Amino acid sequence: MSERPSRRPKAAIACLRPDDTSRLLWLLLPATLGPITGSLMLSIAYRHIELADGLAIRLYRDYEMGETIARGASGDPSLGWMLLIGGLIAIAAGPGLAIFGLRRMWSRDEAVIVHAEGLEHERFGQLEASHRWDDVARVSFRDETRRIVLELRDGEQVELDGKFGGPERAKELEDIRRKSSFGLLPQQRRAL
Repeated sequence: MSERPSRRPKAAIACLRPDDTSRLLWLLLPATLGPITGSLMLSIAYRHIELADGLAIRLYRDYEMGETIARGASGDPSLGWMLLIGGLIAIAAGPGLAIFGLRRMWSRDEAVIVHAEGLEHERFGQLEASHRWDDVARVSFRDETRRIVLELRDGEQVELDGKFGGPERAKELEDIRRKSSFGLLPQQRRAL
């Protein structure tokens, strides 16, 4: 039976989280369009029901119903009621979609914690993988998969799950790896 790596606290240099910016944009765009469309549908429904039924709340009491009907109401309020129900559904669906989508997005608890000795990949509070900087030969970014790749000294390549950053983040990790190998990180100098 293999032992779990020890979880002693280490000074973190960085904590990388998956970048969900593009998913967030495609989630919030329909979530905001729902209430906007629903509000427009409600205003059209209100005006249509007012013209057809005369059930509207009037701010001006001298406003005659005969003039309103003469302006072009069809006399059938069913379209107005359908627009009213559709508008209420659209207004409620927008925030509901946002809450459901954000709940799925934010429930993914995943991080890469970078410290002076190496990096650790955690998922839902459990340690998935741990790599010491001494075992890593190079950190690079693979364009095909859009992931950060750790090239280990034994020839193995480890891709970090999730979108933890682009080429700039890979360069930062490579810089941290090089500094760590020479003992130049501030966390290492404090230990001396």
